[in-house]
Amino acid sequence: MRTTRIAKIVGVAALAAAAVLPPGTAHASSSPPGSGGADYGESLGKGDTLYADSYIGRTVTVNSGNYVFLEMQSDGNLVEYLSSDAMGGGPWRVCWASGTAGSGADHAIYQQDGNFVVYTPDNTPVWASNTQWKAGSTVDINGWGVVYVGTTPINNQCS
Repeated sequence: MRTTRIAKIVGVAALAAAAVLPPGTAHASSSPPGSGGADYGESLGKGDTLYADSYIGRTVTVNSGNYVFLEMQSDGNLVEYLSSDAMGGGPWRVCWASGTAGSGADHAIYQQDGNFVVYTPDNTPVWASNTQWKAGSTVDINGWGVVYVGTTPINNQCS
């Protein structure tokens, strides 16, 4: 079922082909930017990197099981999308974005200090959640479609 969802996400969002990785392996996979998207499961742990065209996602339980995902796009923008169905079909709508399109950013790191930061290839930061040293150990999306960095929400409900 996850493979079907990924295929639909790829088709709707016009992304490169997707590969499935188990949760918590984002930093170990080293999927280079532009080489195809990867589904990192439902969350990132401290030290994990979300590369261009890769994402975390889950079914939102509040609004009839819609699918929501947070993607590091190849245009440099970190964006949360909502699908109208749990299988990742369409239509899609943007719920939140970091506003970093065109910045040259190609990855986002959930740092050991708890800050979630979008970086360019030369490691220049272009956006940060400003959550360093706050509680929590994952970047994830709750059942309402809210993206949390640790225990800090960075957006409003996406449903």
